[in-house]
Amino acid sequence: MIQNEENQNVEYKSNWRDEYLKWVCGFANAADLPVPTFEEKMGGIWVTIPRKNSVKSENVGVHVGDVGVNVGANVGDVGVNVGVKANIIKFIKDNPSISVKELSNLLNITTRTIERNIKQLKEMGVLERIGSDKTGSWIIIDKTV
Repeated sequence: MIQNEENQNVEYKSNWRDEYLKWVCGFANAADLPVPTFEEKMGGIWVTIPRKNSVKSENVGVHVGDVGVNVGANVGDVGVNVGVKANIIKFIKDNPSISVKELSNLLNITTRTIERNIKQLKEMGVLERIGSDKTGSWIIIDKTV
């Protein structure tokens, strides 16, 4: 028996809407946000997710010393991710002809992150590339790493 195309379309839209509403509620719950509200407006569904109630602090706007200096001293060089660089070096030691794509897959990070870290390693004098991108290999210059 062939169903009416309009009934199928309504059923599809209803199922999609229900899945979307479940997803939005799940997102709000996972983020510990208040329950969202749903309204039908202008032929669609409007979702409002209220912000968490913010707690006002008595110290907002109060000068607490030279924050920029303190953060830099306590956190250190935020731009250098030693763990990623150490893993790149480890994999290059094991396989000098490894590609950026292979490193990306092994470390489960983007190729752009690998490229940025390799550039920093080159600038630090730790790593050098010999040959082309496809057939070349890596040389670790600083053996202390």
